[in-house]
Amino acid sequence: MVTPMDRGYFDPEPALPDFIAITKPKGIVVLGGIEPKVRGYPQNNRQTFAAVASFLHRGADGIYLFNYDCHRQRASSSTFGGVLQNYTPAEQIFLRHALQPEVVRNQDKQYVISQATNRRLAEEGGDRPLRCRLPVGQLRTFFMTVGDDLQRATRENRLSSVQLVIKLQECAAKADELNLRINGQAISLAQSQRKTQHNLVVITLAAPPMHRGMNTIKLGLNPTSNERGLVHSIDLNIDYATRDD
Repeated sequence: MVTPMDRGYFDPEPALPDFIAITKPKGIVVLGGIEPKVRGYPQNNRQTFAAVASFLHRGADGIYLFNYDCHRQRASSSTFGGVLQNYTPAEQIFLRHALQPEVVRNQDKQYVISQATNRRLAEEGGDRPLRCRLPVGQLRTFFMTVGDDLQRATRENRLSSVQLVIKLQECAAKADELNLRINGQAISLAQSQRKTQHNLVVITLAAPPMHRGMNTIKLGLNPTSNERGLVHSIDLNIDYATRDD
């Protein structure tokens, strides 16, 4: 049995296909490892359900949970005086049904581009894609593997909403200054929702052209922009109209 995992927190993009290609001919089981603690995003079961859907889509045989007890959002021993709390109803649903495709497919999910666990920028030795500087005159590429069959869910009217959320830090760039491409398609941000949250600019794009499998997201500032800043976070939020718990 092999469990590819990063030594840090929640890693949504471990090199599962590489391990599966090596081990499958030898009959070795490959598990997708989940460490639930997430840096840079509010922690919730949407992320763990997304990881399960992504890992199983990539060919993992199952899931391995590491530090799930002590790193659950609502059960931190430091928060509750050293006493681990009971599993919440949402956590119980995850533990009971995480390997049941008919349940997982209708669970709300949040796919994320992960932040460095060593708190460094990607250009300064960060161990994850984010945070990073927002390039000017060029694009930075991010990869996101989605396990949900969004096209089928759309045909079956099971989706409530699909939104891509990009948060920029120390940046006040206007929509026409940003260059965004998703799976090779140029995306206009003129119709996107935009707000300021603390020191972050939050850009929300409805119904982005994402699909099941590997997606590429490219982001940067146009050459004429005088802005600078950081890419703080990128996440895809999928909400279903019906849930099978």
